[in-house]
Amino acid sequence: MVAVVRRWLSQLLRRNVATQVYPPPQHSRWQVVFPRGGTDWTQWVGDPWTCGVVGSGVYWVARSMLEAPIRYQVGEEWEDHPILQRFERPNELYGWDSLVVGTALSLLVDGNAYWLDTGTEWYYLPHVGLEVRVDQGRLEYAIRVGNGQTMTLPPEMVVHFRYGLNPRNPWLGYSPLQGVLREIATENEAATYSAVLLKNFGVPTIVIVPRDDQYSITPDEASQLEERVRQRFSGERRGSPLIPEIPVDVKQVGFSPEQLVLDKVRSVPAARICSALGLDPIVIGLPSENKTFSNYSEARESAYEMTVVPLQRLIVGTLNHVYREELEPGRLVFDLSKVRVLQGDVDRRLSVLSDLVKSGVLTPEDVRPIVRKLLGEE
Repeated sequence: MVAVVRRWLSQLLRRNVATQVYPPPQHSRWQVVFPRGGTDWTQWVGDPWTCGVVGSGVYWVARSMLEAPIRYQVGEEWEDHPILQRFERPNELYGWDSLVVGTALSLLVDGNAYWLDTGTEWYYLPHVGLEVRVDQGRLEYAIRVGNGQTMTLPPEMVVHFRYGLNPRNPWLGYSPLQGVLREIATENEAATYSAVLLKNFGVPTIVIVPRDDQYSITPDEASQLEERVRQRFSGERRGSPLIPEIPVDVKQVGFSPEQLVLDKVRSVPAARICSALGLDPIVIGLPSENKTFSNYSEARESAYEMTVVPLQRLIVGTLNHVYREELEPGRLVFDLSKVRVLQGDVDRRLSVLSDLVKSGVLTPEDVRPIVRKLLGEE
């Protein structure tokens, strides 16, 4: 069974890895019931990672996760283990970095991430093309592979990472972004409005009407005038003068960007989206009103500790559970000793150890193994 699935998936990925479109499950796990509202925000948002703020935040987290390697730990020592070779080359199509980035994206935007375990290789399974089913208390994973085809995998072939548990379906995880769907929709609409405004005319939507009742515009003349306005006020000819043949009035429909206070409208949703991801907006280059960080370095350190480290622990925690028999007597951990953004914390710990030695509380022999551990020399 494993050999057949491996050959089938490998051929499928080779053929469709760049073009395959995975349709979302019919019953979206993003469906959220908000009080006093009838709008289906899951449909309004679409794919959440296409939102600029979500995408920037998610990929900042994913890139940060690549700084720390995975090690096998027994007690307080690093040791070698055959499973580490799978992290260096999870499969023949892509490397560990790609697998981690895909896993982080799925966990943050869906609350679930999946790997196919063929016995010797790991493959990333997109969450949008996978449905979790329960048959008599047993989990099954149905993969949609296009052309109406579905393949069901047994649970022993799937590594299922969950971001907490979904209270509506405890078999699944729960994305931290589910509580800010309206903010994501607001950010998307504001970005679309700005882009369309510039693409069309660079001014809000207008209505052109004859100034006097003695003048009238036929449908053909209206179409011609519309085309002339479009040509003059959009593209490379934006700003060119337009002189109509009859006296007209130009009236604005809706609100201008100044009236909408668009910059402030976008700042609140962006801050709440970043908060859901455990980030300060300044980390991804957005304006921040948060005064608790004295500089960018402290903001990055906080983001790493609040979001990246918990996500790393979630991943290795799942792997330690799934492969517990194979990993005995040790466990997998992310080695954070070389992460640059956390070096300030290492420096503070070294300073404390130095003070303890100077005060006679500890001896150099006591702190030497601790220092070596902090510096990643063991």
